[in-house]
Amino acid sequence: MLKLIFASILCVCGLRLQAQTELLELLQVRAQHPHHKAVYLSKQRVIRLQLVDGAVLASAHNESCVLHLRPFSDVHSNASVVFSKFNPLTNLQACTLVPHEGGYDTLPVKKIVTKNLVNQEVFYDDYQEKSFIFPVVESGSRTVLKYEETLTEPRFLGLYYFGAELPVESSVFKIIADTAIHLAFGQFHLDQLGQKLEATTHEEKGVRVYQWSAREVPAHQNEPQSPALGYRAAHLIPYITSVSSELANPPSLPNVAALHQWYASLLPRTITSQTSPLRRLTDSLTATAKTSQKKAERIFKWVQTYVQYIAFEDGYGGLIPRSPDTTLYRRYGDCKDMSLLLVAMLNQSGLQAFPAWVGTRKLPYQYAQIPTPIADNHMVAALKLGRETIFLDATDSRLPLGMPSAMIQGKEALISLSAKQFELEQVPVVDAQVNLFADSTEIQLAGDTAHLQTLLHLGGYAIGEWPALLTAQDSAKLLSRLFNRRDLSGTVQANDLKNGSFEINSEILDYSKSIGGELYVNLQLNRRHNYHLFAPDRQSEVVFPYQFVDRSVTVLRVPQGWEVISIPPDLKMADEKFGFSIEYEQQLGQIIMRRQLYLKTLRMSKEQQNIWNLMIESLSSSYRKSLLLRRIYPKLKN
Repeated sequence: MLKLIFASILCVCGLRLQAQTELLELLQVRAQHPHHKAVYLSKQRVIRLQLVDGAVLASAHNESCVLHLRPFSDVHSNASVVFSKFNPLTNLQACTLVPHEGGYDTLPVKKIVTKNLVNQEVFYDDYQEKSFIFPVVESGSRTVLKYEETLTEPRFLGLYYFGAELPVESSVFKIIADTAIHLAFGQFHLDQLGQKLEATTHEEKGVRVYQWSAREVPAHQNEPQSPALGYRAAHLIPYITSVSSELANPPSLPNVAALHQWYASLLPRTITSQTSPLRRLTDSLTATAKTSQKKAERIFKWVQTYVQYIAFEDGYGGLIPRSPDTTLYRRYGDCKDMSLLLVAMLNQSGLQAFPAWVGTRKLPYQYAQIPTPIADNHMVAALKLGRETIFLDATDSRLPLGMPSAMIQGKEALISLSAKQFELEQVPVVDAQVNLFADSTEIQLAGDTAHLQTLLHLGGYAIGEWPALLTAQDSAKLLSRLFNRRDLSGTVQANDLKNGSFEINSEILDYSKSIGGELYVNLQLNRRHNYHLFAPDRQSEVVFPYQFVDRSVTVLRVPQGWEVISIPPDLKMADEKFGFSIEYEQQLGQIIMRRQLYLKTLRMSKEQQNIWNLMIESLSSSYRKSLLLRRIYPKLKN
């Protein structure tokens, strides 16, 4: 009896000790993360690579445990796992561990919903997600997720971010590979982890084990206009470089040449063998073209106009393009289909064009760093005209020949010259002067009301930023957006849509301020970029879709019976990457204000953001300065 009583006492004490330990851990972690409602206690991914029957088989095990620190942590109770034909899921398990009497009650997730993952930019893809809600998520509870993946294409081993949307206490990435399978790793921003990252490699029982373990990884920061996560977060990309075994189709990508050889094997053979419909169409488009430039323009414009861009990402359908004949017959296709049709038609016309793979600016990688499909996500046509390479992206119907799509500016393109030959070339960045936003306004005063007649011209990528100009229903909202002010009312009339020019007739009530015999008039009608400031505690760089020049000219006809007493001083601030200038001029009964702001970079560092803020503050201050008119009274006769 005494033994039973003693055992019961030990059990109760043990439970209390365990409960106290878990409470102490909760309080400690909560103190370490005062601004977060939850943290990952652990997060890991383990990839297994095996040689089986002359093929490389790949699978992955994923596991995570989240500790919920505070009330209302149920905002983190929703979870989902994305998968596709390249990584089908098996054995997904999810549960909540709820503290109870010194231990935990396990509450499994009972309802898991599988649905297609809708991407607004893709007409159809095979991506799906399993979504679910963890039950009873409260302070002190833990949510656990485990699932397996079958990696059906060993060239796609994915990537691993050590961090997440929440802080991570322990993050582990491991690969267990048969010793005949040799790997390389793209390592990005691991220096952020410093001494908190430990990497080991060892062999045991016919396998080689690679492991990276990180601790106390901060949560990913998501700020407006930030670069994509790959530019700023610590991550690894594994890929197979060779297999020490005779395989019919080894999934090894040791270098760019091997990647190109695999890509080239996926292209249809009919790129250079045109059928009669394709040949007849090309000949009819180029029959009267007297120059190579004109031939290319006509072919490019036809594909942009008459072939609809519809993206398909369905397993290997996201990698293997349809033949040019098929795309021509269907009159729709994805970026690969449209690019190959362009290549076929351009070659048929006697020009030299080639398919080119390229990563958009969302991907930070170069092919030499990562010679795998993770380095790109787009295809264009590369046209050789003399010594110039012109990148043609028919998925954007607004682009003229010679202007690449904004999303691939500055990126590296892999151009396939033949089945075995390729070259790497950088896509140019479009000059700021091409992307022009220019307005010229004449003001006529009628009492306190200003009647405005504006000519607006958009150039380059700026045209695509304002498609609402073509179908504007609410002129007030549109004018507010165009000029960044709310006191404009009027109409917008298309003048020359092809060249991006528009006429705007508008008015501003209570525009001028009359005090006694003096009249104050502000000529800064266009207040774009006003207070476009970046937070002083911002951590990441700023990215812009394109370089640009924003130019305004405002002309005021001095009303009869008034004279100009003073005009605001000229102002200028010039930096290599950005700047602005404001100039005033008085001539022939007019006051002319000229303002120009330019941006000549696609990325802005933290130091540059501070200079930018000073510039915008100075610009915003100048927007408030007015010129002064005084009424001319007739002289009294003696």
